[in-house]
Amino acid sequence: MGSALMRVNGLLAVVISDRDGVPLLKVTTEACPELALRPSFLSAFPIASEQYNKIGHGKNEFIISMYGNYQVSRYPNWMKLLPLRWRRGFSTYVERMRHMEKLKESNNGCWEVLRDSKTRFLMFKGQKPLTCIHPSLTSNDGRVTAMHRGGATISWLTYQDLMDASESAEASLKDSVLLTVTNDLSPRFGIPLPTINETWADRMAHERNALLVDQRISLFLCNAEEAQMVAQAASLFHWHKVNRFCTHCGNAVERNAAGNVKTCPSCQHVHYPSTHACGIVLITDVNYEKALLVRQPQHPPGLYTCVAGFAEVGETIEETIRREVAEEVGLEVTGIEYMSSQHWPFPSSSLMVGCFATVKNADQNRSSKLEATSPRGCGER
Repeated sequence: MGSALMRVNGLLAVVISDRDGVPLLKVTTEACPELALRPSFLSAFPIASEQYNKIGHGKNEFIISMYGNYQVSRYPNWMKLLPLRWRRGFSTYVERMRHMEKLKESNNGCWEVLRDSKTRFLMFKGQKPLTCIHPSLTSNDGRVTAMHRGGATISWLTYQDLMDASESAEASLKDSVLLTVTNDLSPRFGIPLPTINETWADRMAHERNALLVDQRISLFLCNAEEAQMVAQAASLFHWHKVNRFCTHCGNAVERNAAGNVKTCPSCQHVHYPSTHACGIVLITDVNYEKALLVRQPQHPPGLYTCVAGFAEVGETIEETIRREVAEEVGLEVTGIEYMSSQHWPFPSSSLMVGCFATVKNADQNRSSKLEATSPRGCGER
């Protein structure tokens, strides 16, 4: 990516080009004439003196005449010199989100990109996404034997890969869901395939070490970005499976091409995927010396978790955490600190809001017959 100054219709212009010098974006100071008068902005572009002549300036413009090809700037942070309203237009993230919004709003546009050579697919068979796993984490028979964050990546497939994978792939395109758009505006979709060619699957395992892995396992093996896409695809597939009829009139609903909305053709009611808020909290004493973990009866020996629970109608996350801690372990929360959030597709679609909480009387050892059957400090063995 490069940038240069050039004369466009008598006004100073910024030209953004790729590494081959192909112009990608041109912005003139016509929209922001005061920018041209900033010495800090001009000095950010080390254009050789023999390549330009300053031929004059006026109250609202600074004219530069360029000769030859575009001169690439070597100033890495030049964008910070732009006014905020200009920087918004240069944001890769904003460009991606706007492109995604266009695909969601245009069924025809979304259907067309499904067969584009730049489009990639995250394939599911049942509840198992196709995942490239590092050989050190699998046994000879393809079972995952160790867990390591970053030890796996999504095996992205092209349209042709899908056609080779299954005879039902073409028909399954209508079930695909838009997940994201990359920096070069290439769409990424999730797609469920009911059947897969065994010969093709063996080839993928041999060439890419790509295996069909339970989605729970893949969430802990892939990096955070790809794990989020696995969770997003799983949640959308489940939503389409269980929400086939309008909740207002009972007629069958129709989905859009991107898979993020359904509309009832009878009453025109629009249905969107829902996400349930859930608080999950690590409980500590006020000195941060002890932590309280819990376990459920179905957990295997040695597995302990944080206290968690769904928000009830009318509750804030803080109120949810206070209530859940009181219900499950019989302690009163004195302070709550937000940490971060994460989408979780089990059993359907939840937004896990992670927090830290301090409690009174941390040395009390109470247990609930329902969930927290064995509260314990994390330092215990």
